[in-house]
Amino acid sequence: MRRMLVVATCPRDGADYLNDTLNALDETGADLFDRKVVVSDGLSPEALRWESIMYGGPSGSRKAFWNILKVVKDSSPDSFVYIEDDVRPCANAMVRINGFKVPENLAFVSFHDMSLMKNDAPRGLYEVPLRYNGVRKDFCGSQCILFPRRSWEYLLTRDPFEMADERFWSPMSSIDCVLGYLLDQSSWRSYGCHVPSLVNHIGRVSIAHPGDEKRDRANTINFAGLDFDALSTCNFGNARLDYRKWCLSPRPVDKIDMVKR
Repeated sequence: MRRMLVVATCPRDGADYLNDTLNALDETGADLFDRKVVVSDGLSPEALRWESIMYGGPSGSRKAFWNILKVVKDSSPDSFVYIEDDVRPCANAMVRINGFKVPENLAFVSFHDMSLMKNDAPRGLYEVPLRYNGVRKDFCGSQCILFPRRSWEYLLTRDPFEMADERFWSPMSSIDCVLGYLLDQSSWRSYGCHVPSLVNHIGRVSIAHPGDEKRDRANTINFAGLDFDALSTCNFGNARLDYRKWCLSPRPVDKIDMVKR
């Protein structure tokens, strides 16, 4: 199977995480992937050991992600990992993710939990509807996602700007919500949440919400630490656990469902 690793980056004022992130990914197994590439939305990566591709920008995470899908299509991998440039993986994280197979009924597997599972949730792979409990709860947090071929090919047939309402979402960004919305209309309406998180989000300067002090902070649930060995999670395989007992309470719904389904 051909596997690809893509790191997404773009300019941000007051912070530069990229090179340290690439070094950390290499140290935890990134070389196992058939191709590893940095795709930049408006920033010219210099002195990188990795292959790098630059698009004009910054254009926002929606267009940037669809540019990444074009790069992925050129390589035609069986799966690809999308990683944002401000994470730190635990030991052997990339080894574990490289060998992971997304179950057939799931759209993708996320290895970073921003707001779903309780910190004391048992380790395992949880099957989570992209919208659940009868309330709006879009997938949140796109720091580290493994997409199978069927999902990235499906996304290429869709328009990332279908979901647009400036009152509630950034019209150029909100890529996590866009992925949840589009894939909820596919044949795979759930995703896998890997517990524990295998990467820690360290970025404290927000691209999507610059200047928003509430949002400009790192947030990772269930990260077991940089020294945690991700290979110790292999024993639970791809069994899907019931998320309902261990999920945090749904956020208050104070936004209208602006897209009629």
